[in-house]
Amino acid sequence: MEKVEKYIESTFHTNEAFLEEIKASIIERGVPSISVSPNAGKLLTMLVAISGAKEILEIGALGGFSGTCLARGLSEQGHLTSLELKEEYGKLAQENLTKAGLGEKVTYMIGEALASLETLATEQKKFDFFLSMQTRITMKITSKTA
Repeated sequence: MEKVEKYIESTFHTNEAFLEEIKASIIERGVPSISVSPNAGKLLTMLVAISGAKEILEIGALGGFSGTCLARGLSEQGHLTSLELKEEYGKLAQENLTKAGLGEKVTYMIGEALASLETLATEQKKFDFFLSMQTRITMKITSKTA
């Protein structure tokens, strides 16, 4: 895995100040520091871009690090819907994406993810890219759709 990380870093990694600022804001606000790594973030950006995803669903906004990486890969018409349990985390994520110039590409739904998913299902909302770091919720989703 270290070899892969080094390859990604040498190929895609540049020192991006705003991503470092997001990480710092997460630490400052006492948000759990469980964001994706910078290299994984760059991979997410690339995957969104090459897939041509227009609608992304993210479960777990935290401070907005992965959301920033996802939204950076979107086309001009693309949109990210991010589900977050805690209002303070959602607000921090929105602040960070706004600072990155991506705030208008994101909608945050605050509350229990399964309830938000029910709302999205009722609205017949469709997504073509999905990211969840919430294993427990992902398992419930897959058991409901199986």
